[in-house]
Amino acid sequence: MALRLIEEASSENDLDKLNKAIFIVIELGLQGKAYSAAFELRMRLEAQRDIIGELLTDVDTMRIRLQSRNGILADDVRAVQDAIAKAKVSFSFYNRISTRY
Repeated sequence: MALRLIEEASSENDLDKLNKAIFIVIELGLQGKAYSAAFELRMRLEAQRDIIGELLTDVDTMRIRLQSRNGILADDVRAVQDAIAKAKVSFSFYNRISTRY
């Protein structure tokens, strides 16, 4: 069951499903290459979730400032540009790491 959940979570990039599988892995004391890959995948998915969260925060800040009297400032745009650049680099890095088992 755990291996099937890991495979599904990997193909769907589903962090919740992966965490359920890892819980089963820990509970049963399972080991091996597939399970090591599951822990690596969890690190990648958590990092991607955090990067997306930062990007959405910067975009939301810019949206709010757009509606303000002063409008968008160069620093607002720069923050979004920096977040996009960080996301591109991070996703490129994490997608090169093989988590296949």
